[in-house]
Amino acid sequence: MTGTLNLRYAIRVLLKSPGFSLVAVVTLALGIGVNTAMFTLVNSVLLRPLPYRDPGRLAAIDQAYTMDGREAFRAWSYPRFEDFRRLNSSFESVAAFAAVNVSLTGAADPEQVKTECVSSAYFHVLGADAAKGRTFSADEDRTPQAVAVISDKLSRSVMGQTIRLNEIPFTVIGVLPRDFRGVSGDADIWVPMAMAPAIYDNPKRLTNARSYWHQVIGRLRDQVSFAQANAASRALDPEIQKAHPAPGRMQEQTQVGSLLEAKIDPALRRSLLVLSGAVGFVLLVACASLATLLLGRSMARQRETAIRIALGATRSMLIRQFLTESVVLALTGAVAGLAIAHWGVDLAASLKPGLARGFWSSYARAVDRDAARLDLWVVAFTVGISMLTAVLFGLAPAFKASRVNVSQHLHNLRRISLRNALIVAEVALALALLAGAGMMIGSLGNLLHTPVGFAPDRLATAHIDLPARRYKPGQVMQFEERLLAAIPGQAALANSLPLTGQSEATALGIEHAEPAQNTGVHVVSPGYFAVMRIPLRQGRWLTAADRAQSPNVVLINETAARTLFPGENPIGRHINLASDWGPPGELKEIVGVVGDVKYESMESPVGVDVYASYLQYPYELMFIAVRTPGDPAGAFGEIRLAVTSLDRDLPVTGVMPMQDRFDAAASRLRFVAELLGVFAGLAVLLAALGIYGVVSYSVAARTREIGIRMALGARAATVLRSIAVDGLILAVAGVAIGWPLALWSTRALASMLYEVKSGDPRILAAVSTLLVLITLAASYLPARRAARVDPMIALRHE
Repeated sequence: MTGTLNLRYAIRVLLKSPGFSLVAVVTLALGIGVNTAMFTLVNSVLLRPLPYRDPGRLAAIDQAYTMDGREAFRAWSYPRFEDFRRLNSSFESVAAFAAVNVSLTGAADPEQVKTECVSSAYFHVLGADAAKGRTFSADEDRTPQAVAVISDKLSRSVMGQTIRLNEIPFTVIGVLPRDFRGVSGDADIWVPMAMAPAIYDNPKRLTNARSYWHQVIGRLRDQVSFAQANAASRALDPEIQKAHPAPGRMQEQTQVGSLLEAKIDPALRRSLLVLSGAVGFVLLVACASLATLLLGRSMARQRETAIRIALGATRSMLIRQFLTESVVLALTGAVAGLAIAHWGVDLAASLKPGLARGFWSSYARAVDRDAARLDLWVVAFTVGISMLTAVLFGLAPAFKASRVNVSQHLHNLRRISLRNALIVAEVALALALLAGAGMMIGSLGNLLHTPVGFAPDRLATAHIDLPARRYKPGQVMQFEERLLAAIPGQAALANSLPLTGQSEATALGIEHAEPAQNTGVHVVSPGYFAVMRIPLRQGRWLTAADRAQSPNVVLINETAARTLFPGENPIGRHINLASDWGPPGELKEIVGVVGDVKYESMESPVGVDVYASYLQYPYELMFIAVRTPGDPAGAFGEIRLAVTSLDRDLPVTGVMPMQDRFDAAASRLRFVAELLGVFAGLAVLLAALGIYGVVSYSVAARTREIGIRMALGARAATVLRSIAVDGLILAVAGVAIGWPLALWSTRALASMLYEVKSGDPRILAAVSTLLVLITLAASYLPARRAARVDPMIALRHE
């Protein structure tokens, strides 16, 4: 009964002060909303279980290869996998899979779809059964059979049909449950691993122990931990190594870990954890801001509280009443916070942070709006955090209000009080957030102004993959020459585009020396450099005369010239590349040096790059780049028309402006910088609201004092300056405490900063000045109002 009366009274009191209640609810909604949004993202990327049977027992089993102490890659060859499958005793079953894009024809328009080549145990490991038909049998591991299992989404267009994958007809034998997309997360077709040689057009795909191309997953046996499985798997390395020695100086080691952990990009995890800490600061600022408002409001309610005490109310009764009001505010703020969280998740997902270069994306969990849902866990988090905030911002005002002296009311803004301590804490927390946001925004600005070596504007890009079963090397070159002739305007081809991280890597040697220098190899059409606006620094360009019958020639970038030929003229010198690029020891003459271009990421330093002509090294997977006089979107139709005029069954993918690829390269830094900026702005707004509210209530409480001072001759400017100085003192104290807090908190950003040092004093000084000015602005309005008080009215004020 008492609780009901407290609730009714709390609602009545809050409705009597709509302005205060609105500010309080908005403050809480912002603090709770951004925390709920961030928890939603963290839950979807880091915490949500995998959508498989007993996902905690699923393991990613990697073979990591290192050279000279640095990791080179992680992948399995099929003979090694077969040995591991036969020898291991830690897993009840293991399965191999490889994600590959294939050309799908025989249904509607030709398209490229994500396909997984899998061993038959794959579906058993994941605990997935076909919704219709069946999955693969052990026989289909041993004997190549052109059968396929498809996703529920794809079944609507190809069910009951024969489909062609890379020109090979496959019979659909099963449909998987709705939303099953495989370990890669976006697959639509699954084919037996035994069909990999045909899919890849590589007869030795399953027999070459040095062909590293697929991954392995497994399901742990009961009572076996990941640590035990890891130790047991490493114990098998010597036997597997003996049967299949690693190439050259490579060293290998089997590594077992949680499949969920393997799917999380470490850089994205770090970004989300940093942002989670930032929204925690926002919530603390919101709580402090609301606590200061409640403390200030309690001054206006001291008469009411004193009367209630005089009528017999106990301290515990007053505390319960004030906490009830806090809970009502918190729950109302939580409801509004859910709406803000929904918008916040949309905002964060729209930024689409990219994965760190080098992270194997077939496992990756990304920030995805469809996966980031406000589910029951999120609602429970919101309710829990709203109750926590109710205690945080309500308890101190409740205790303070319950200690009212019935016979005496003393008001002194300058004395050290809980209100002042809360304001100082708000300023300190806001400074830490502003400092972090300033450093990330500075890093983003530096990154966006980093020279990338080419001009991304007015460039249309697309991608084609010529099926090796239909296009032999000579036919590849002929098709690509005809394609360039069919595209209007300036067009070029390249096996990799800048900022995509898709460069072919190999080893390079000078003259006849053993290849040892890691280098990126770019197969391009001669017009590539003009289309991309890459400058020639020395020598000549590649030309149409550089063909198969001509001497092998290459261009190198400036970094290669400095690294390989320091202080020398590289023109006329020769290099040789590893066996994938011609017969062993075949020399290639350097005929030109071009400007450096960033192919990996904007943050990464430029490496050694070599450019070869597609007329000498035909390449099946090529990007198309077209420079346009205006909007690149106008060229997309022309690219598709040119491709289909030559091959109607060839899908065109990755159609987008180069500017979009440029923006995607900065997306991860932009994700953190923009969200930190939003959080810092909210913290400053909340701190300003708290300061404004406290100064307003304090001015109202001092109305009689101000009237007496002005009646005795004090000027309005003196009163205004006195109140503004009070706010300035609190701001300076908050900044003083905030500096070490900012220095400590921004250390977490060190690995994400670009050409900005953690704790940069210039940024700290700038945000400190900004915060002091905002604090002064928040104090100015109530101070100006106080300076206009009529002394006669003030002297009659109670």
